[in-house]
Amino acid sequence: MAAPVAQEELPILEAIINIRNRLTALKKDRGEYIKASDVNILYQAIVKQVTRLNEVRDDHTAYNNRLDTTLADVFNLLSLFFLTIGKTRECPATYCQIASMRRLWVKDGSQVEASSDGGNGFKLCKVMLPAVSVPTTPFTRFDKA
Repeated sequence: MAAPVAQEELPILEAIINIRNRLTALKKDRGEYIKASDVNILYQAIVKQVTRLNEVRDDHTAYNNRLDTTLADVFNLLSLFFLTIGKTRECPATYCQIASMRRLWVKDGSQVEASSDGGNGFKLCKVMLPAVSVPTTPFTRFDKA
């Protein structure tokens, strides 16, 4: 069972639910194309909420509550929107792919060990996928700086 949401995290949870609802409405709107500016506005809003969350939370504690699952949903939606608008070289676009790989590699709360036949790709992904589900830094570009 998920842990309860702390009192100081409730306003952040409400803001993240609001952002998720706006993303879902944007996804369901088939009348017009998705605009990059709309996605960027929502992206900046979620970065602001993650920054607030990092200020509230302890760095040494792993969390798994409704806020974390909602945040993961928002990150997945944002990732798919970044792919849709063609920003494939930015980190938000790769989040859903990496999160899917992490789900495949984590079994019963323990990580699957890399095979001895050159599992270098797995070791790299193991470093990229921290044990906590909330990213500690906002997304950044990983192509040429």
